[in-house]
Amino acid sequence: MVKGMGKGMEKMLEKVELDLSRHCVLTEIRRQQERAVALALKGRADEKVFERAEVLKEILESVDLKSLRGKYPQLQGGTEERITLVLEGEKRTLRFSDMELVL
Repeated sequence: MVKGMGKGMEKMLEKVELDLSRHCVLTEIRRQQERAVALALKGRADEKVFERAEVLKEILESVDLKSLRGKYPQLQGGTEERITLVLEGEKRTLRFSDMELVL
């Protein structure tokens, strides 16, 4: 996580690489969130892991990932394409191909 200053407040910037080679974007984000929670429960989590778990939970609850998966073939899985979830302050963005989707 990189800390920067934005209007006098710290601003989180984190890039989460999503592996969609075997499953879709919904499953991958769910897996990443479950992994972060498991680390927290084992007591091996720092603040970054807690933040990531919360943000991923928020995305799972508020973004229609099924609809995005249907609209963009890159998010359906079975791809080696690089898919990145960028978390920057309150902004959540999926980057792939030459596209950037604000969630």
